Amino acid sequence: MEDFKQCKQCGKMLPIASFRKYYGGRKGSYKYCLTCEKINNREKYLMKKATFTAEETEELDMIHKLWQIQRMNGLQPPHDNRNKASVADKVEDLLADYEATQVASSKSTDPRAAAHELNYTEIMTDNNTIPAELSKWLTMELTEEPDYYQDTVYEQLKEKYRPVIEINQDTLMPVYDDTYKQVLNLILERFDDYEDNYDWDKED
Repeated sequence: MEDFKQCKQCGKMLPIASFRKYYGGRKGSYKYCLTCEKINNREKYLMKKATFTAEETEELDMIHKLWQIQRMNGLQPPHDNRNKASVADKVEDLLADYEATQVASSKSTDPRAAAHELNYTEIMTDNNTIPAELSKWLTMELTEEPDYYQDTVYEQLKEKYRPVIEINQDTLMPVYDDTYKQVLNLILERFDDYEDNYDWDKED
């Protein structure tokens, strides 16, 4: 029976042959499937160019839009490094997200929905509004390899705090409990930033 693995970027369950194996005798395979790797490598190639054609600009916009949608759904696409936003820009974007979420969840009777109504500053400072386990991962020091946080810690948190509640019968895609989605996205972003700045040479 063929083994399957879930791509961390597109979310699809695919045969293990759809993932590139690690080099250098390291066991296992990459978290991105070959299709997602191809898309990501294309983005890297285009971003290295000094100028873009109209077609290349459109292609880049489509890739970055895809990444944005994937990240909003709790998946793990690469970072969009076209213009690295300042912390203030990130806070402004998150505030806009929370304001939009407030409107959508204002009629909810679920007491956990209060987590949706927090702005960025409140999430970072008020540990009583979200589970302590989630709050911890927003601030604690990260010392292990990035794969541990992204593939083990985040997946365990996602399974516990963003469980599947049903399957959409039209798309056959899972529907998640999004009560803590915004907090989980902040945690994942922190883990991804940690990977971006991780010194892999120190493992040698």
